[in-house]
Amino acid sequence: MTEYPPPPPEIPKPQDVHFSDDVWNQVLTHMPDTDESLREKAEAAQRTQQLVEELVAAQEYPLRPLESVRRLVEPFVGAEIAGVNTAWDGRLLIDWRGDGKQTTSAESPDGRSETLDISLFQHSVDYVMPLPSGNWLRYQARVTPEVDRTLTPAQRARTAHTPDSAWVIDTSGHVIASGSLGDACLEASVGSAGQIWVPYFDEAPQRGLAGIWERNAHGDMEFVEDSIVPTESVAEDSGYGRFTAGYTGMTIFDENLRVVGRHDREKSDTDICEVYMSATDGERYWYFSYPDWNIDCVGPEGQAPPIHDDRHKAGFLIAAGEQIAFFSGPGPDRDSLFLRKSDGSEEMSIVTMPNGAALTPGMVAAWGGTLHYVADNVWYRVDALTSLAPE
Repeated sequence: MTEYPPPPPEIPKPQDVHFSDDVWNQVLTHMPDTDESLREKAEAAQRTQQLVEELVAAQEYPLRPLESVRRLVEPFVGAEIAGVNTAWDGRLLIDWRGDGKQTTSAESPDGRSETLDISLFQHSVDYVMPLPSGNWLRYQARVTPEVDRTLTPAQRARTAHTPDSAWVIDTSGHVIASGSLGDACLEASVGSAGQIWVPYFDEAPQRGLAGIWERNAHGDMEFVEDSIVPTESVAEDSGYGRFTAGYTGMTIFDENLRVVGRHDREKSDTDICEVYMSATDGERYWYFSYPDWNIDCVGPEGQAPPIHDDRHKAGFLIAAGEQIAFFSGPGPDRDSLFLRKSDGSEEMSIVTMPNGAALTPGMVAAWGGTLHYVADNVWYRVDALTSLAPE
């Protein structure tokens, strides 16, 4: 895990409250960049590159060279790759942006199979992905309920209306279904049966359920009596229920944007503040969360028992069937792959460019056991879940 310096004098550590290193890491990574911090990050990146090259040269661990799939062609002049993801069937999704335009393309090894021009729809969105039905899901990460300020806080909590922040559209831009996936959404994954797994980040998507605090006439925070809304009383189709859709940390929707499942706290006692990483093979969905550092999985059999792992708090999760791996870590482990074995031990290998050199800067996505890597508009991939250990 990245080591950060002690908090600066202007942010003193309270003597009566204990803050773990994880908490301080969260605080400091959200602080704005300065010229000095940008310079320090550039220097750190150079040091990391050197450490990775030394690790590759030492030949202490087996190498996993990437396979070049093909060059990705820009859909319009000036288009640059802003992000990568994977579709419900394993195709690579590319978010292209430039000159005020935005397009999402679905790529297969044989060529581009589908393209959606984001300008087809009037609402700005954060995430776009195809669905098995042939339609597309578009949604916003944040949503704020509309409330009647003439009501008491307790009444507002129960009558708030949540505006639409998610839409299912066809390839012509016509709306097939609309709704809300809740507030504080992260990037979703879509399964081969059309299930939409949505994780959430640490903006407390459950807020309000435990009561409301407001400033009184003296400027002090004061708890509003009768403002607690029991979770079991929040109807899914109410505005308030839609706002708090992510209160368990992971929620499952169907293609009509209806809630069909959640992280099951009765079968897994993982307390989710934020989902750090997630992965799918089309049938199952794995999600690795803070602060318990558990890997949870939900699939056709329901909620699986969690797997604890506090060694990989940064990186990328890859999973399929019964196998799990983490890609990337701090320092020399930047290009390393950690394949988890059934006994909890790990097999380490190093992902390289096809020629065996350390990776050049790129973007990562995964589907099933395949790790995808995009660098300089070239699509690479590698089988990440096959053991390289000698038999």
